[in-house]
Amino acid sequence: MNTIQNASIIGGAIAGMSAAIELRKRGVAVDLVEIDAQWRVYGAGITVSGAALRAFKALGIIQQVLDQGWCSDGAWTSGGRKCTLNLWAKTDH
Repeated sequence: MNTIQNASIIGGAIAGMSAAIELRKRGVAVDLVEIDAQWRVYGAGITVSGAALRAFKALGIIQQVLDQGWCSDGAWTSGGRKCTLNLWAKTDH
């Protein structure tokens, strides 16, 4: 049984929405408050880090994120070499 039954989250950006999703999964009633009544996007979230992608995976929403965007497993250097990244690997720090 949850000891927290209700939560208010201030800010509807990535962190606020992610917190709301996880709390609702745990049975908490959530009020999510955003200052912008139209919930417009101002360019935030254009680049989402590997840590954020892992958090979306843990939240169970990674497929929806990938369906709406584009994800790369690396980057090309100015010398033309590809640096491959393991976005799903956990780090110790």
